[in-house]
Amino acid sequence: MFFATPKTLNLCIPCYIKDVSQCWEKILHLGRKELHNKNTIFIGSEYGNDRFFYLKSGKFCTFNYVNGIEKLHFIFDRATLCRESIFVSPFNLRQNFYYKCISDVELYTFDKKILFDKNFYIKYPELIMNCMLSISIKNIMCQVFTNVVTMKNKEKQIAFYIYSFYKYGHSKKVVVPPLSQSQLAGLLGIHKITMSRIIGNWKRDGLIGCYTKTRLEILDIDAIQAMTEE
Repeated sequence: MFFATPKTLNLCIPCYIKDVSQCWEKILHLGRKELHNKNTIFIGSEYGNDRFFYLKSGKFCTFNYVNGIEKLHFIFDRATLCRESIFVSPFNLRQNFYYKCISDVELYTFDKKILFDKNFYIKYPELIMNCMLSISIKNIMCQVFTNVVTMKNKEKQIAFYIYSFYKYGHSKKVVVPPLSQSQLAGLLGIHKITMSRIIGNWKRDGLIGCYTKTRLEILDIDAIQAMTEE
């Protein structure tokens, strides 16, 4: 099956993408392997407009500066493509994007010329289709994210993500959160103090038990869901 659509659970968190493009592992020999340690920063402009990535393992974030303020845009986890839109876009990518490794990372970069090689199309049609799928998923995620950030109530924005983590964790009330409090605050443009205050209020009110980098305990998922629907 060309599209090999990932499980919906892996796609329910806007601007967080994981396990979408495993099929690219069959051509890693055509790419250029790169290893980056945790907290390493690498600049998108170093790759020009002719290379895209496959993230084999690890996790990194994309950032840029907006009016002098660092803005988190996307979180890429294992088995995903990045920068693949360059092969269909007629525009130059913005050169102020950069990537920060949340963990040790193994990625492979590919020359976009392979995507214009008719022999590549014939031999690997499923990879072309997956590339289109990856672009489509990110486009829809960005549309949903735009709807979330237009909510004026910060609690609603956070509740939307907490409920998404719950669904992502197979509807379990104790999960490993895909995003830390700090990462979620950065993504939503919420000050860390505001994030901490809201989470503290929810702990006091019995909605959640804890929210750390490795553990999110949801005590009242109905109340969290209700906040997203108001």
